[in-house]
Amino acid sequence: MGLGEQSENQKSERVHEAEMRLAEYGKNLLNPLPEDREQWTDDHYLWELVFQLLDFHRRADKPVWWAMFARQEMTEEELIDDPECIGGMEAAPEHPPEAVKQSSVYTFRYPEQEFKLKVDYDCLRTDTLERAGKIASIDEKKKLIRIKLGRKSGTLPEKISVMSTGPIKTDVLKEAVYRFADSLIANDHRYAALEAILKRKHPAIKGLSAGAPIISDTGDSTGQISDAVSRLQNSYLFIQGPPGTGKTYTGSHVIVDLLARGARVGVSSNSHKAINNLLDAVEKRAAEKGVRFRGFKKSSGPDSLFNGELIVDVTEKAAVIASGASLVAGTAWLFADPDFDQTLDYLFVDEAGQVALANLVAMGTCAKNFVLLGDQMQLQQPLQGVHPGHSGESTLDYLLKGQGTIPNDRGVFLHTSWRMHEDVCSFISDAVYDSRLRPEPDNQKQCLILAPDAHPKLRATGIRFIGVEHDGCSQRSEQEAEIACNLYESLLQQKYMDRQGREHAMSAENILVVAP
Repeated sequence: MGLGEQSENQKSERVHEAEMRLAEYGKNLLNPLPEDREQWTDDHYLWELVFQLLDFHRRADKPVWWAMFARQEMTEEELIDDPECIGGMEAAPEHPPEAVKQSSVYTFRYPEQEFKLKVDYDCLRTDTLERAGKIASIDEKKKLIRIKLGRKSGTLPEKISVMSTGPIKTDVLKEAVYRFADSLIANDHRYAALEAILKRKHPAIKGLSAGAPIISDTGDSTGQISDAVSRLQNSYLFIQGPPGTGKTYTGSHVIVDLLARGARVGVSSNSHKAINNLLDAVEKRAAEKGVRFRGFKKSSGPDSLFNGELIVDVTEKAAVIASGASLVAGTAWLFADPDFDQTLDYLFVDEAGQVALANLVAMGTCAKNFVLLGDQMQLQQPLQGVHPGHSGESTLDYLLKGQGTIPNDRGVFLHTSWRMHEDVCSFISDAVYDSRLRPEPDNQKQCLILAPDAHPKLRATGIRFIGVEHDGCSQRSEQEAEIACNLYESLLQQKYMDRQGREHAMSAENILVVAP
């Protein structure tokens, strides 16, 4: 049955059930609140926020559903203009459907348009909202797209428009947030560390008075951080690490030290790429320190596999839960499972600046303590819907309350950049990080050694802006690409000096292109 075939009664019944459930929790969380907000305590603000978080995922899904149903009424021209769709596709007669195991692969030709759909993406028919299949390949030059659909799912018509699928199922996340609300209503403090985060309390560290700096500005910062984390008492530590300050290095050291002490640790983030990056560092630190442990990573497909030595990839959630491993890794969907509830000593959340507060609460039901790694200046997770109060904020934005950096009594700011030259670092530090970020002294040696015929816009150090005039390029720009290619080709002809003062020829490995 396609989404468009579901009866209005079924949809209305589900909406009614969700609203009735939310209303019941509102009686427990909102009714006790004083009418005068000036009389509110931290607990009162917490109850209001948790009530708002209960409906976060449903609010976030609404615009996606509305957009999907709206596309059913769009003309072909409107679908072609919508980057979430590939409109006006027609079967390519020179490429008849081909059988591949239990599926059929259909080849369509599409008119010139910009779209976000990519290979391996699932897509829906815009007319019926039925599954159209998985995109097998896209030939942008020939304007051909191949779509694979299981034969049990039917056939595709000669002419078709497709769009991205609906919202990801978040039932396990919703239920975990409700589980946290149940604990709050019962006042059993089962999730004390989550309560501490939502109340923005000082980290509770054994032997450290609230309000005292968590680490000193001198000495081994990594060792001090590791020691502080080991003394967390149902609490959390926020480690703010701008790019190049050793956030992953620090996090991996702390994780391995905890594993050596016998702690059970979880590693999570929004993306498998971020998780795997931290796990890779963990295996390196473990090898350096001679620490052996058993780890499992929940992977959803070939692109998300870790392929480690100590950490084994597992595709079934049940296998991870039953493993009893010292280290487990996966996204929020893994850790929000009720079978994981309070089974971990620590949960490390990488790129926490991209993690919605509701998702932290959902996954956070698994652990007694948290280490939040990240930087609020990272690109945030795109949010749909309108969310009241602070319920739509990322975890780090919520904790920072508009500040550029975390105060030293509320977290740790990694203040040394191991990558940036002062000409870059000073600007970024002053503009973004309360002038607390500074370059490691050897970074001053880093510079381009420019030949006389180098591109005129290149400089030895610093930040450069190059304006490009174009019109109507919302998804791609040939004009920008041309200038980027010219700069890239010129850079490959130059030399550079590293932080040890050694000269090298530039190569592709030394250049990072970020688009858009």
